[in-house]
Amino acid sequence: MIRAAVIGLGVAVVVLGAAIGLRAERLLGPSAPTIDLVATVPGDAPLGTCERAWHARLRAYEIKMRVLDATDETTTVGIAVRGAAPRDAAGLADALVRPGSLGFHWVDSDAAVARDWFQRLDPARGPARADGVAAATDAWSDDRGAAREEVYLTGPTPAAITAALAEVAPDAPVPSGRALVFERLGPRPDAPAAPAYRSYLVEAAPILTQADVAGARVAANQFDGRPEVELTWSDHAGTVFGDQTAARVGAKLAIVIDGEVASAPVVRGAIRGGRAVISMGGGDPIARAGEAFALARSLDGGGKLVPPGVTARVVGVRAGDASSPWLVRGGLAALAGFVAAAAAAAWRARRR
Repeated sequence: MIRAAVIGLGVAVVVLGAAIGLRAERLLGPSAPTIDLVATVPGDAPLGTCERAWHARLRAYEIKMRVLDATDETTTVGIAVRGAAPRDAAGLADALVRPGSLGFHWVDSDAAVARDWFQRLDPARGPARADGVAAATDAWSDDRGAAREEVYLTGPTPAAITAALAEVAPDAPVPSGRALVFERLGPRPDAPAAPAYRSYLVEAAPILTQADVAGARVAANQFDGRPEVELTWSDHAGTVFGDQTAARVGAKLAIVIDGEVASAPVVRGAIRGGRAVISMGGGDPIARAGEAFALARSLDGGGKLVPPGVTARVVGVRAGDASSPWLVRGGLAALAGFVAAAAAAAWRARRR
């Protein structure tokens, strides 16, 4: 009877082990999928710089890198990223190649040189230019109700705008301490042939850069749910941002990402709390979500930049391996069976 009890106990322990293993499988689930990418680095770009930036940008995942091929012209690197969602595969490839530069620049909306450009390129003063370059104005009111106005240029490309300036205003170059930057304009249903870019004359020195970012993540706009990128500043940068925005309420602040203006909102009040938000604009929400993911990853890399000319592509997505939890279950069951057998052997030894 005692032997039957021991055997029953052993069976119970085996069943318990299997149950524990099944519970472990449900908790752990299949292992995470792996996204395989291939990046190509130009021969004049330091591979070590790229690898450090990639590790920083993808530190939330488990990544493995290996050189697949190397010539004088290019180096090809295979990158396996484990733990990212398959829907983010294209965004990961984009995050590997984005330079990752960021600058917050005050817009000089009342510059005499910009008004000079306007006089020479105002479409109301003559026929439209064949190159599509023209001048325009933007008006708004500050928090006190005072009128503000900015003069800017529009054109099909930044190169076309700068070429037009060199032609009509060679004696009025961009002043020292200023820079001319450009924003890509979205298509307008009412004006399909509208210019594709507009200019901003900004202070050349940014108040904050990518080096001041302590973290970046994708968030949803509280009003329309569209994706945006929320930046968290370092402690010092948060203080600078709050003080700067408090001192220049009513001015435009251009957010320049990888050399192009993402947006230039009017500052309506001091922005404290150590955070800033980058809007991804309108258009296809899925496409904007992918862009937001890539931008957040590139700005969450500790200020490490990727050299120009790097390309990357997704070559495959491997599903997670579901065998590991089953091994856990089997291992626990085997251990339980061993314990039961050992107990039975000990009982027999005592009986002898």
